[in-house]
Amino acid sequence: MEATKLAFGLRDRYITDPALMAVDPQSLLEPAALDALAKKIRLDTAIPRGKGKGPGRHDLDGDLRRQRSGRVLYT
Repeated sequence: MEATKLAFGLRDRYITDPALMAVDPQSLLEPAALDALAKKIRLDTAIPRGKGKGPGRHDLDGDLRRQRSGRVLYT
């Protein structure tokens, strides 16, 4: 369950339209990145749930304003 929460957190933070992605999604699967995530899992404490906004939906109104202004959406 904890690994799933972390995976959804990555999805919410990084995964969006490929043209707008600021990171190579394959880099999220590198051994060092996975090791860093694994270190966040504690057997005595649950990781808080995410906000469930899904990919690229952190601040839809703000993102639309930035898109219309020509600024980069995800950095």
